[in-house]
Amino acid sequence: MSFLSLSSRSFSTDEKPVVVLWGCELNDTIRKCIVEVDDDLLEHLVYLKTVSLGEDADDKPHVVAVESKNMASSLKPVPLVSLRHSVLPMTCLDGFEFIPPVTFILKSGTGPVYLHGEHLILEDVSDYEPTEEDVPPDEGEDDTEQGNPEEEEAQEANEEEVEMETANDETETANAEMEAEEATKQR
Repeated sequence: MSFLSLSSRSFSTDEKPVVVLWGCELNDTIRKCIVEVDDDLLEHLVYLKTVSLGEDADDKPHVVAVESKNMASSLKPVPLVSLRHSVLPMTCLDGFEFIPPVTFILKSGTGPVYLHGEHLILEDVSDYEPTEEDVPPDEGEDDTEQGNPEEEEAQEANEEEVEMETANDETETANAEMEAEEATKQR
């Protein structure tokens, strides 16, 4: 099996969707191409984008069939494209989506037939529960952590201390004003 997979970067499970380009050649010696995935609990989709005949292909019909998990219960290959050099040497199949494992089979012809597509890897978010970091605070709330009794008590004590200092400052200001008034009356 001649299977080519290209990725422009490495990925981890923390990342969002990843697209990996893939391609394979079917010919008289390699009649099947299987696109498989690891059992990694991620959602995988295989898109077939183009099917084309190679320059050396005979001018006879080349039929490519597919077997996929998402077809009816029988795993009988279903013809997908029929190409002939003089009539239709290439076809674009935008929108053909399969759930791996997918097997592409050259049912007739000697090839070479080239298949190109994308392998999309999605993170499974079905059991996702947001954390405190994911939920933005409501407007008007500060960013302090809520629910910690020790921090709440310290914050309340700090607020009371600020209020008492403010009251003391106001009392001292009022006393100073009264003393100034008495001093002016005595003169």
